[in-house]
Amino acid sequence: QDIVASCEIERENFQKQTYYHMLFGIRSGKLHTGRRVQLVIWLQIMQEWVGIAGVTIYAPTIFGIAGMSPSKRQWISGLNNIFYMFSTLICVFTLDRIGRRWTLYRG
Repeated sequence: QDIVASCEIERENFQKQTYYHMLFGIRSGKLHTGRRVQLVIWLQIMQEWVGIAGVTIYAPTIFGIAGMSPSKRQWISGLNNIFYMFSTLICVFTLDRIGRRWTLYRG
C-alpha cells in the first residue's frame, strides 16, 4: 500500500518537476526527490572510485609506486586492459551458451 501511495503522489507532482527541482529537491514534499537524486549520484561516484575501475584507471600510478619504469607500467596497464576485454568476450559467449541462471547458481 505504501508503494501505491508513493506512486499516486509521484503522478500528482510529475508535471511540476524539472531536472533542477529534482536535483535540489525543490517542491518535492514527501517524495524527497532531492535526497533520492543526490544519493544516486554519489553512489555512482563512489562506485567509480573503488573496485576494479579504480585499479584500471590508476594502474600506471600503482605500478609506478611498485618501482616499475614508465614504459613498463604503460605496457602492463595496456595488457591488463586487453585481458579485461578478452575476459568480457569469453563471459558473453559462455553466458549465452550455458545460461545465466546456471552461472548465477554456480558463482
